Amino acid sequence: MGSEIHKTVFTEEDYQAFEKAWLSELDFVQNLFEQGSALFSESKRIGYELETCILDAEYQPAPVNQKILAELDTTFLPLNLQTMTWK
Repeated sequence: MGSEIHKTVFTEEDYQAFEKAWLSELDFVQNLFEQGSALFSESKRIGYELETCILDAEYQPAPVNQKILAELDTTFLPLNLQTMTWK
């Protein structure tokens, strides 16, 4: 679980730190997938959830979840991404 964020204004350094941490997390997950069956078996499994925000170039929420789902054409994404809309 992540930490609570108690501020609403962020510096460029905050955004850079977030991006660095996020890219590190993605590298970790990619490594897990690349190891595949060498790492996991019927007796060794993990559950993993990566939460992320879909943002535009100004770091504001981007209402493009339906476009992403259409382009990916998969049922493996969670229901909340499939149903979330911005009004």
